[in-house]
Parts: sequence; C-alpha cells; structure tokens
Amino acid sequence: MDAFPDASSQALGGPTGTYQKRGARGVIRVLVADDHLAVREGVRTLLANEREITIVGEADDGSTALALARSLRPDLIVLDDSMPGIGSLDVARTLLAELPGTAVVFLARNPGMRDLALAAGATAFVSKDAPSEELLRALRASTAAVTARQQLSALKPEGRRVVELLLGSRVMTQEQVQEALAKRAAGESLATTVVRLGLLGQPELAD
Repeated sequence: MDAFPDASSQALGGPTGTYQKRGARGVIRVLVADDHLAVREGVRTLLANEREITIVGEADDGSTALALARSLRPDLIVLDDSMPGIGSLDVARTLLAELPGTAVVFLARNPGMRDLALAAGATAFVSKDAPSEELLRALRASTAAVTARQQLSALKPEGRRVVELLLGSRVMTQEQVQEALAKRAAGESLATTVVRLGLLGQPELAD
C-alpha cells in the first residue's frame, strides 16, 4: 500500500490485546496503538512479511497502550497522534520515563504535532499519508537508535569519551558510531572496533 487508509470514518474497536510472542533473537517487538481499526490493520499488513519485525499487541486507547506497554515491554511503539482517553503525548512521556529502552514512533494525521511529539521523546514522526516504506525506515532507524543508546550506556567512561570525541569532531557520523557499537567484539575497546572496521583510519585511537 502506498499510504495508510483514511480512518476518519472508521468505527473504534476491533481486535486489540496481545499476540503470541516470537522467540527469535533480534526480532523487533512492536506494539501498535491507534484508535482506528483500519490503521492498525494497515500496519499489520505492512509488517506481515518483515521477518525481523513482529507485532506483539494492539491498543485502541491511551490507557490500554500504557497497560500493554508495561506488560509487554516492546522494543518499539507505533503511536497515533490523537488517542482517546489518555492523550498521545502523555502516553509517550510516561512510557519513555518508565521504559527508556523503548522507542516511540508517532504515526500521525496532524503535522502540527511533530515538534511536540519529538519534544516528548519520540524518535520519529511519520505522516499517515506517507508511503509505507517511510514507516518501515522509521521503525528500523528508531530501533537502531535505542540499541545504540543502550550499548553506549554500557561502555566504560573512556569508551564514552571516545564517542564524544568522534561525534564532536565530526570525523564519524552517528550511523557509523552505531555500526561500531553493534559490531564491537566482547572485551574489545570501541576505538579498536572503529579501526578494525575501517570506519576511521587513525590507528592511534586504538592505543
């Protein structure tokens, strides 16, 4: 599908709740929160053939989204910008405070919500009128960003200083740093990983 269906005339409700979880390692576990069944079905169809992404639950209001997120602890939440009950911005703020390892991607009708959503901590803001590939890119990038933050927090102080140096001096991009964090071998310093992968040709960093 090229864009998500116009849900303005769709009734609330439909199948919400939790699904059987997959145990495959590396699979991105997603909770979809939207009050319109047509949108949830659209996301479900979009992700049906994505082997690395699985939907573990659906919610049609803010309070259900909070309850399911606390129970399921998904990697990522696709969140409508106008949830009934507890508002979408409050849902995002609460979840990100309680589950900092979870990414929130807003799937929205109102472009005016973009700045507010990002200020609330969302990692991406995608229009419901956008091509479906844009949502897929946002899901993958958002999950990678959360993983990188977790890996960064696990670094020793000297490793974090290397990251600050690399990003601050603009000799590496955020994407390159994320790649190095993801491919760092056990016990290997981040600087050594950077040189080993050829991301930066400065062997003195590995000293």
